[in-house]
Amino acid sequence: MAGIGFLDRVVSGERHPRGVATEEDMARSVMTHVGRMLQIRAGSVPGLPDFGVPDFNDLVFEFPDAIYRIGRSIRSFLLAYEHRLDHVEVVYTPDPDQPLQLKFRIDARLRPHLGGQPLAFFTVMTSNGRAFLER
Repeated sequence: MAGIGFLDRVVSGERHPRGVATEEDMARSVMTHVGRMLQIRAGSVPGLPDFGVPDFNDLVFEFPDAIYRIGRSIRSFLLAYEHRLDHVEVVYTPDPDQPLQLKFRIDARLRPHLGGQPLAFFTVMTSNGRAFLER
């Protein structure tokens, strides 16, 4: 059913364009969502003060402690708002070639009812407040 949108699939009862989502489809979907989530700064969503991650430019005077605070914030944010993930660990991985970027390795698993597949990727947070994902 190529070219048919989500609402068309809901009306027709089709769950996924190809029938059933594979673990790779799910991993790709989670990574897309996480990538979007990491673009949101804490405090920018009215009514959800914990939604988002801190902007490390706001924490520059708290370094190096700010690095661990950001890592904990990323972990808490993912556990609270990406319900397909479980066992989330976030570890700072310094990059001496890019001192103005913060790089974190994120290890997690899809929840058991979604296959339990392990996921590992990196997020790079730049000095201009952007976050990028690398798998």
